[in-house]
Amino acid sequence: MMKIAALFIALALPAAAQTFEASNGERFRVVEIRDSRGTSNPFVRAGVVTDDGDYFALLFDCNGHYLVVDPAGRETPWRSAPPRSVLAQVGRSVCR
Repeated sequence: MMKIAALFIALALPAAAQTFEASNGERFRVVEIRDSRGTSNPFVRAGVVTDDGDYFALLFDCNGHYLVVDPAGRETPWRSAPPRSVLAQVGRSVCR
């Protein structure tokens, strides 16, 4: 994955940025949230940075499903987020 510049991180961090830790110790920091529910593309997009500085986006349908968008814009298929997973935790947080 692509490393993002420290300047971009500093500009993109909202005051309420949250960090989530997976069971393997990997941490994810949500740095951007875009809510498009109520439009023709009803999902919430969360921009995420890992401890290594890798950036990617997660799209949530707010019904327990997500997909990953890499920096090149490639999307995975929609998947179910296991209820106790870090992805489910992020989804619940951004879909409030």
